[in-house]
Amino acid sequence: MAGVGNVLHNPVTGEQFTILAVPETADDWGRAEILLPPGALGPPRHVHERTVERVMVTEGVLSVSLCSRSNRHELHEGESLTLPAGVPHRFWNDGSRPARVIGEARPGAQLGAALERICQLAQEGKVTRRGAPKDPLQVALLFEESEMYLTGIPRSVQRPLQRWLAQVARRRGYDLESTPHTAGNT
Repeated sequence: MAGVGNVLHNPVTGEQFTILAVPETADDWGRAEILLPPGALGPPRHVHERTVERVMVTEGVLSVSLCSRSNRHELHEGESLTLPAGVPHRFWNDGSRPARVIGEARPGAQLGAALERICQLAQEGKVTRRGAPKDPLQVALLFEESEMYLTGIPRSVQRPLQRWLAQVARRRGYDLESTPHTAGNT
């Protein structure tokens, strides 16, 4: 797992994450400086059941959609916003300058591990143009570990499918740190 000071880079999306704090307990905040290049799409619109996120802009402008797609915020340098657990959200940079953001999450350990794994998959060429893992078993494992659900698909449908696919992934030797070569992934 990445430690304080480590820099994670996603070569597909251009995003960069500098680890500022690694949570030791579920009550601790994980913290990273996030650099979003101009036009960075950020993560898809999603919701976490238990994780609270906070974002504070230190440079540029960050667009955030909170609750509904029409509830859009533009955060400028020095502004922050809390993304409560259970509330759909998305953030991105549609500006012409990079956006630098301090992102925090609690509980943050699994979300941090998932972020690290996505960057690793991107470096291995195993993600789509938008940065999503190509392997549905990886997607399920990442989403389950970070208790993340996409909006627009009922959780009652996502949850059992996600759990089943994540179980299959673990049986095949997947974890958040690696993809087994025996799983047929190249």
